[in-house]
Amino acid sequence: MGFVKTFEQIMAGARATADFYDAEMLTVFWETKPEIVARLVPAPLEPAALPIAMAFVAWYPATNFEAVYRETALFIRVKYQGEEGSYCLAMPVTSDMAMAGGREVFGFPKKMADIHYSIDGDAVHGWTERRGVRFMEIRASLTGKCNDEGLRAAIEAEITLWDSPYDPWSEVEVVRTLGAMYTKGDNFMLGGRVVAEVDPIRFAPYAFLKWDMK
Repeated sequence: MGFVKTFEQIMAGARATADFYDAEMLTVFWETKPEIVARLVPAPLEPAALPIAMAFVAWYPATNFEAVYRETALFIRVKYQGEEGSYCLAMPVTSDMAMAGGREVFGFPKKMADIHYSIDGDAVHGWTERRGVRFMEIRASLTGKCNDEGLRAAIEAEITLWDSPYDPWSEVEVVRTLGAMYTKGDNFMLGGRVVAEVDPIRFAPYAFLKWDMK
């Protein structure tokens, strides 16, 4: 295969879904401040009822798009026309192909990073570094305990966010850690759809999540 592809070659590489096999993921949830979420959410999205943020670290040992990699991400809870969902602020990865596909096909704010993920007995540990700065670290204990007794499905966890000029995750302040969720298995990501269009000038302040800008 050369620089120029035939239509048959292009279609042979097409995938209806992005599939992940035996994927491991640790997701930590915390309460942040309502004013932080309000400042970070672009219209027409609105803050969700509760100022909840979440971050994950994941290990993908096999996929259907020939990429094996680690990934982390940062989300805040939002709503659109009354329906709640998650707005992605950052999604570092360790694979150039995962970064390209995630940015160009799915629109995620991906950047290349150094990411650690490990599980040792009941202990799960992960961190993310870029440009020599570690800005996120999460730990969890798979013992059945949880940070918030009201969340029976969550496991005990902690998350630490540090200042970084290029990856400002620490803006999403941790007021109270709620707990975490650990999963292992197959998952499949479908294509998205456009639900609204926005004024590019109004959106410009939110448009550089994929770039390193001080």
